[in-house]
Amino acid sequence: MRGGQGLSEMEQNPESQQTGISGGYRQLPWDDEKVTRFWRWQSQFPEEYFTNQFGDRIARILAPWLKSGNGSVLDYGCGLGFLTRHLAALGSKVWATDFSQEAVAITNRRNAGVEGFGGADTVAAIRSRGQRFSRIVSIEVIEHLDDRHIASFFEAIRAMLASDGLVIITTPNEEHLEKSQIYCPCCDHVFHRYQHVRSFSAATLGEMVRAHGLEPIKTFTTDFSRRAWWHPKQIVRDLIAISSGVSRRQPHLACIARRA
Repeated sequence: MRGGQGLSEMEQNPESQQTGISGGYRQLPWDDEKVTRFWRWQSQFPEEYFTNQFGDRIARILAPWLKSGNGSVLDYGCGLGFLTRHLAALGSKVWATDFSQEAVAITNRRNAGVEGFGGADTVAAIRSRGQRFSRIVSIEVIEHLDDRHIASFFEAIRAMLASDGLVIITTPNEEHLEKSQIYCPCCDHVFHRYQHVRSFSAATLGEMVRAHGLEPIKTFTTDFSRRAWWHPKQIVRDLIAISSGVSRRQPHLACIARRA
């Protein structure tokens, strides 16, 4: 889960959401109001945010693609701004952007005084200034977007990406959406715990990136959430994997792309 307040202006399309839940339960039809209310509630629990828990490791894994170029990095879909300081720690000048004014304000407050932080602003504001970036990073955002918003997501990337720049898109790897569904007894609907509406494999992510005017140069799986071997939670994960005899699939997917 990435800080999802950046999706508060995005109306969701129920037709793009995975079904297949037994018992005839209906998928919750996400719309602008529901998404806003959901992330306003979720923002009360910053400890659950993916980039809050693993921002340092995410930045370290992606560092080989971030340390080159002219040093300008954009955190696209920054949510509550947890990742930004870790990107800045790599030595780059980092800006952040989101669709939500509230998320932008929180990101600016959270990163005030961080060396290398250029500021956060809305996507519309950054585009109106004609800013372009050597690297654009979008961490765990694309899985929240329905078919109607995918095109505008990539269109904004192309508009803000320097001619020789790279974009890095990450998402859960072959996520089984139904395993994270929860049920609302009030409205008799089910929905993904973190408002995911689509799942990607390496092949389908590459196809989508290519279909929207970018050329993948590397796609790989990884585990942004893996802790040090001695961490209690990591020990439990490893013991479960050993006892089950099942090889654990790398849970995260990253695609590095450039302009086609």
